[in-house]
Parts: sequence; C-alpha cells; structure tokens
Amino acid sequence: MNHLTAQFIRKSAAQAPLCRRFSVTTASSMYNRVTLVGNVGQLPTFHEFPARSQEDGGAVSETSSASTATGVWTFSVATNRSKKSFTGEWVRETDWHRIKSYRDMSNLTPGQKVLVEGEIRYWRSGEKSGTEIHANKVVAFNHPATHQLGDEVPMPEN
Repeated sequence: MNHLTAQFIRKSAAQAPLCRRFSVTTASSMYNRVTLVGNVGQLPTFHEFPARSQEDGGAVSETSSASTATGVWTFSVATNRSKKSFTGEWVRETDWHRIKSYRDMSNLTPGQKVLVEGEIRYWRSGEKSGTEIHANKVVAFNHPATHQLGDEVPMPEN
C-alpha cells in the first residue's frame, strides 16, 4: 500500500465515525426499531383479553374464536450468528427472541422462516416473590413477512 492510499484511508476513517450523532430537539426524534429474520420456534399462542360489555356494567362477555377476539399472539423466533471459537473453528450460536403481536398469527408454523419488524420492549416481573426477573420482547408492527426470503446463508470458511 502506498503512502497516498494509507493517508486517504486514515482521513476517511477520521471523517466517518462508527456511530452518528443526531441533533436532538424533540422526543419524537428517538428511534426504537428492530428487524429479525429467523425461524419460528413454536406454534403461536393466543392470549385473549377479557371483553367488557357496557350493558352489563362491565361484566366479562364470552368470545368464541381467536380471530374475532381481542388479545395478543406470542411466539418465538430463532436467529443464528456465527463466530470463531478459541480453536479457530466457526461455531453457530442461536439467539431466541420473544415476539408479541396484536394481529392474527395462527398461520405460522414451527421452522418457517419469517421477517419480523417491531420495537423492543422491556419488562420485569417477580417483585412480589422477591426475585426480580428482567426480560425483553419484540412487539411486531405488522404480520411477519414469510415470502421472498432467501435460503440460509452458509457459514464462512476459515
């Protein structure tokens, strides 16, 4: 590499930071978005919210079907990443993500490749028992895309 090329690379690196600073003037300029491409881990489950009726003073009314009921769908998505081990071999690691959606997810099947776009939400539980559990989940914006997703990318060679 000649002197001019090295100088150009140093100058470019100095001008292009790894993260960009935004001028923040309003709270609406903050951004929380995640995109996952992975495989469905288990059948989605539907958790129905009790429907309240105005005529009966707020008593719970019965709903027969998940497609017409108000509630939330939950399922998991597995994503893979590759890294080099201490021995120099490529190792695949799987991360599991909890997905929550207010749209009908009954057509998803385990192993199906999906693209999920949403935002990360954090919650904690167990305050009454004394053991605090901190966890996160992804709240999907839309129905996960299941078409036009390519085949799995092979792991890199050494």
